[in-house]
Amino acid sequence: MLAELNTGKRYENRRFMDLLEDTKKISEVNVEDYDAIYLTGGHGVMFDFPQSQDLKA
Repeated sequence: MLAELNTGKRYENRRFMDLLEDTKKISEVNVEDYDAIYLTGGHGVMFDFPQSQDLKA
């Protein structure tokens, strides 16, 4: 499955992975500065996001 999505290539691409190092926490974002916030993830987010106090705020 990873090969089909080229995910392995992303993990091997250091420059791409380095872009993820400075991802802001939701608590660091001023929601007034954005029209939308797109959050991604797999099945785990069904359980993680509803429990997040920062997202609720």
